[in-house]
Amino acid sequence: MRQRRLNRVAIALGVTFTLAWVAVAQQKPIEVPKPSAVSIPARPEGKYEFVSSMVQEEHADGIRERIPFEYIELKQWGQFDPFTHQPGGTEYRILLWRDGKAEYEGTTGVKMIGLHRGKIGIEEYGKLALLLELFKFDSEKCDVGFEVMVSHPVVAAINVGFDKKDPMTRRNANGFGDYRFWLIQSAIENVANTVTWKPDGSK
Repeated sequence: MRQRRLNRVAIALGVTFTLAWVAVAQQKPIEVPKPSAVSIPARPEGKYEFVSSMVQEEHADGIRERIPFEYIELKQWGQFDPFTHQPGGTEYRILLWRDGKAEYEGTTGVKMIGLHRGKIGIEEYGKLALLLELFKFDSEKCDVGFEVMVSHPVVAAINVGFDKKDPMTRRNANGFGDYRFWLIQSAIENVANTVTWKPDGSK
């Protein structure tokens, strides 16, 4: 008798599970938002055509005038350690100008400490400007990064300046931030590695 009851319970549970599984399977699948996609041309055309070719010096100034970004700046910093009263983490600043001037200032966690200056080629600056335009850094519709509080333990910021409108700043939290921001940050750092840096004040 007991065995029959157990069999009936098992059958009932099985039927219940099967019906529940069928009901779930028939539900409309959850729609996951599509990730943002940026179409990057293999061979840029128009005003950025020059990034895939050698630019003659006599044409460089005219090309620079067509680039909408007067400067591109990347900053990363951490909060001060309350015990050592020293900056925490990696802290540095890269400032690149459309006219070819470049600055690097390292504070902590980097090889170059202090202010350094150099020159950036028009092709390298153009590559960064093209990437920023693809991510709409020249528009109020730009949604790259997370507007984290400046008091977050480690923060990075990309600042861009324009000729006739207010500058734009986008921030990101290192560790759980926006991958698009990291892509641009890496591109700026790679371009900075092409610059021959000299300590400020050296000849």
